[in-house]
This record gives sequence, structure tokens and C-alpha cells, in this order.
Amino acid sequence: MFKTYLPKIYTIFLATGILFSQTPIEHYLQIFIQDQSDLERLTKMVLISRVDKPVVLAYASNDQLVKLSASSFSFVHLPHPNESFFPEMAASLDEFREWNRYPTYDQYVDQMNSFQALYPEICSLESIGQSVEGRELLFVKISDDVTIDEEEPEFMYSAQMHGNELIGFIVTLNLIEYLLEGYGADNQITNLIDNVEIWINPLANPDGTYNGGNHTVGDAIRFNANGVDLNRNFPDWVNGPHPDGNLWQPENIAMMDFIAGQHFVLSSNIHSGTEVVNYPWDTTPILTADDDWWQLVSHSYADTAQFYSPESYFNGYDDGITNGWAWYEIDGGRQDYMNYYEHCREMTLELTNGQIIPEDELADYWEYNRAALVNYIEEVLYGVSGTVTNSQGEAIDAIITIPDHDFDNSHALTHSDSGIYYRLLAPGTYNIQF
Repeated sequence: MFKTYLPKIYTIFLATGILFSQTPIEHYLQIFIQDQSDLERLTKMVLISRVDKPVVLAYASNDQLVKLSASSFSFVHLPHPNESFFPEMAASLDEFREWNRYPTYDQYVDQMNSFQALYPEICSLESIGQSVEGRELLFVKISDDVTIDEEEPEFMYSAQMHGNELIGFIVTLNLIEYLLEGYGADNQITNLIDNVEIWINPLANPDGTYNGGNHTVGDAIRFNANGVDLNRNFPDWVNGPHPDGNLWQPENIAMMDFIAGQHFVLSSNIHSGTEVVNYPWDTTPILTADDDWWQLVSHSYADTAQFYSPESYFNGYDDGITNGWAWYEIDGGRQDYMNYYEHCREMTLELTNGQIIPEDELADYWEYNRAALVNYIEEVLYGVSGTVTNSQGEAIDAIITIPDHDFDNSHALTHSDSGIYYRLLAPGTYNIQF
């Protein structure tokens, strides 16, 4: 089969010697740094995608490009990753279900609906809002009694905050199907669905993914339709409520409102651009109170992914893991937002070196990560949990603290309606204060 590719044509104008589109556009850059202080300065100017010192790959908006041009950094423009990406799109929902094609937006929505239709007793579909351009922000909930809010720990996977980091989109759809099909047939999956409320959001930035229209992911971009990086647009406990200088975007407002109504104990947001588990903090060099737990859990994920993949996969950094700040600073990221403001342990998964990958490799990356993704959900069942009540047995609001251990909001809170609390901890002996 032969394909004919038409060149992309932009209307441009000249400003300060730089070419800009008339609509929000993102620029893909190669920037050169000399030392760590350069990297720390650069994180305040552009949106870093990958660091291989002395080279940094980054995205920039028009305004950010102007600021970078006025700085002392040397940089060159690179072709946007989507310019050489011509994906095979599924011709039908049945073809997409073979997992070797990318779905259209309508096929994605149909697939999410089909999960609920095929497994109504353990799966429900919820839209938490709409994107800038009106596309749905969808979650599936998977639980043994999906119609009620059970007194169980809640877990969340969310992918595709960056619209062109496509692997998380497909992997989480695979994961939903795998969990639903495994209930009653696989002991580990059955135990998880019986004891955990699992929420999965495969597409947090649909406008970025379907930037070229609902029929293709071929023009996918990192930003949302307003030209904003959603993973720099959350409140930041070090740098204030709007660290990127932008209003909170509709996608993030919907996400924060939804999260506030849940009681997530553990979560992950999924990206691509390298292969690593990134654990908090991103915004400060201070290590978390639970740094030993984070290293244990992160290595568990990386080790499992390594076991089920070629030798070269997930073997960089510190054997597949990194502290966020030690890699490069991110302000306004969702990972830190979840950990600090929502008392939920969240890490960031980076699953492929390439942000955009050929469709014939999608099934491979799912197999590399399948067991690790399931095992990470299981981490929510470990640690310490219980119920705090008054003398009449009524649930009360309480703060659960480990003296001489907790700081920077690492303490746990009870759920006000049930008095239940969950505190994830590394193995050890602890004094706990209620």
C-alpha cells in the first residue's frame, strides 16, 4: 500500500525575527546548557521534554520563544515530532480493538462506552467535563459494586496530559480491557477489583491529541487548544496557585473538581519522552517524608517492566527511577499537586523514549508494562489503614500523623463520611498519632 502525504501549510508573520503561526502553536527546540544552574534557569523559561546533558529538548509557546531568544541560551528549532508522523488510523472500532491502530476520537468514545455496556456490573463510565473545544473528559470506574461508593481505597491512572505523548492513551485502554476480562478469571485482578475502586482516564488532553481533527492523531501537539501545557498549570505549593502565569485550564479545573470529590490514595499520570518512574517532589530539592517508600515502589515498577521487556528497556537513570527535582524542576505539575494538596501518593510514568511511536509498536509497550501497571495498583492495599470514630462509634474527621517522620503534608486524613484512613508506608515500626 502506498500513501500520499501532503505538506503542512501555515500562514505566518514575522515578529522579532521569529516565525509564528496565527493560531496558538508550540515550538520544538534543542537547547544547549553548560551546567545544572543553566538547567534550573531553563525550567523557568520553556517546557522541558528531555534532558541529555548538555542537550535539552523542549517545547515553547510563542511568548516563551521570545523570552528564550532574549536570553543567553543557544538553541535551534527542530521539526515538530508530528511532522514526520503519519499514523495508521483504525477504519472501524473492531479494527481498533486489534490494538495495532490508533483510534479516531469517535472510536475512542465508543470504546469507552462499550466497556460499560459489556461489563455493567463492574464498570461505569463518567464524563467529568469538557475540553476547551468541547471534547469529553472520560473516566471508567472499575469496582465489584460499581454503583456505590464503597469503603475501599481509591486508585487512579490518568494519561495523555500532553496530547502528543500517545503511548499512555493506548496502554490505559488496554489496561481497562485487561482488568475487565480478568475479573473472575485471574486471582490478582479479582482481588483488586473486589477491594479497590479503580478509576482510569486514558485521555486528559483530547484537544491536543486530536489537534488535526477527530479523524487523526497525526497532528497531535503537547499543549491544549489554548496553547497551555496542562502539566504546568496546577497549583504549586512552592510557587503559588498559577506558577505558569496562566489561568487554570478547563481540563485541569474539571480534573481538580473531580479529584476533590474522591478519596484517592494512590495514582499515576502517564507520559512519554523517556523511560523512567519519576517520583516527588518535582518543584523542590527537599525529599519527601516517604522517600524510602517512593524508592521501593518505583524500583518495583521499573524492575517488573525490565523483566518483561528487552534488556535495553527502562534501564537508565537510577536503574529506571529518578527523583523529580534531581532530573529537572517542574512547577505546577499534577504529581506535586496530588501529593501536597490531595494527600494522594502520585508518581509520573514515562514509558517510551519517543513521544510519538508507530502503531505497530503499541502492543509491545503494553506487554512490557502490563504486569507493572497491575502491581502498582496493588500497592494501594499495603501500609496502614483503619477507622477513627468517637465514643458513640460515629465517624469523625481526623489527622493521622507519624511523629518525627511526617512533614510537607505527608500526613493522612480520614474520609469525613466514613472515618476511614489509608497511610502508605515502607515496612518498619512506627508510632502513629490520631
